[in-house]
Amino acid sequence: YERFFADAAASTAEEGVGLAREAGLDASGEAIESGAGAWRALAQVAGARGAAVIVAGSRGRGGRGGPRRGERSRDVYDRLAG
Repeated sequence: YERFFADAAASTAEEGVGLAREAGLDASGEAIESGAGAWRALAQVAGARGAAVIVAGSRGRGGRGGPRRGERSRDVYDRLAG
């Protein structure tokens, strides 16, 4: 299962980079695995790259019983901006 999810994450990152570049942005992406929490991993990679913007998507786990839309993205923002 790990390979499946790693491949899906890489594909999603590539798709996002493609969309950003089509919009005229200088974009790069990377699928990473971290046991330290998403916001820490994002902060580390963004800092290392000197990123001006971070774009993060959902894992597609909405619906009943799942996190509210944008809840995790808001958490990442709050931790990095605060």
